[in-house]
Amino acid sequence: GRRWVADNLQFNVNKYMSVFETIIRVLGGLLSAYDRSGDDMFLNKARDLTERLLPAFNTPTGIPHTEINLSSGASRNPSWSGGASILSEFTTIQLEFFYLSAHVKDNKYHDVAQKCIDHIDKQPKPLGGLYPIFINPNNGAFTQQHITFGAMGDSAYEYFLKMWLLTGRTNAQYLRMY
Repeated sequence: GRRWVADNLQFNVNKYMSVFETIIRVLGGLLSAYDRSGDDMFLNKARDLTERLLPAFNTPTGIPHTEINLSSGASRNPSWSGGASILSEFTTIQLEFFYLSAHVKDNKYHDVAQKCIDHIDKQPKPLGGLYPIFINPNNGAFTQQHITFGAMGDSAYEYFLKMWLLTGRTNAQYLRMY
């Protein structure tokens, strides 16, 4: 597997792909391989991929678009979401981005992921601290009041708890948001 990744895994893909799925599956896989092996090739591939994902976060709020073209850096949200970004997609990237920052000794990735959390933490919550699932990445406002513990919402709460635990139960923000 290592040889295939080193010789064949390229990120010059000229089509739109899910930022969320790419982070949790591809970036997460590369970081796991690095964690298990200590092989810098996996870490370097992870950093290359993440650099290609960062243009999705170039919005006025830092809330990323849900899709990106890794070759051109163009990003967008699908029309079915009304142009909104999806709560569970940008609140579940902190683990990978924090890990990458710690291992490449560059807080850039940590800060990009944390900015998403800080932004929604400041938004009014319409129902007892629960978060609607659609947010406008340009003005940062929730675009409607739909709240769910199913698809597009569930992972946010799961990761708030995970991040509190992974920060040694010291980050009160994640516990409060959970």
